[in-house]
Amino acid sequence: MQSPVCTIVIPALDCLKKLMVALAPGAMQRAGEIEVIVLEGGSADGTGAWLKERSREWPALRAIETGGCSPARARNAGIEAARAPLIAFLRDLASAEDWDLWLRLAAEAPAAYSKAVTATCLVRPPAASIRRAAAKARASLNLARAALARPAGRFATAAPHRSRAFIVRPLARPGKEIRPVF
Repeated sequence: MQSPVCTIVIPALDCLKKLMVALAPGAMQRAGEIEVIVLEGGSADGTGAWLKERSREWPALRAIETGGCSPARARNAGIEAARAPLIAFLRDLASAEDWDLWLRLAAEAPAAYSKAVTATCLVRPPAASIRRAAAKARASLNLARAALARPAGRFATAAPHRSRAFIVRPLARPGKEIRPVF
């Protein structure tokens, strides 16, 4: 296989159906300039076996077992394993990873745009740990708002914030307060 121009790095955990959709266009193109590295985190849905089978018939696809590490560590492992100078990430988390690729591509050659829709975006719901962290953060913000309103005598403002905090994340002990740190 010739040296690839771009490596696509994909962290994967229990997303076989979405991975099948994401890799279908690439498998059909069989572009020798593109390498695809999927970092498999110990999926229980058959992702690992499917990747082994696909990589036998598609040499540009490389599956690397990560042992269930975080998506960030998986991406770092993919970067280390990449053979191409340009790296693109396929993920479900919202961040600025694509900007890095687009800016590096724009620095190499003229850039243009098209109004045509040429790709689809698959979005996974946030993991339970992310939802719990977000609920905890919302509760803390509401408690902080209530704590700030109370000394000013704005009890009518403080009460709804405390209620929202309790609804989002009931406290273990009634009356427990979280004091904001400034």
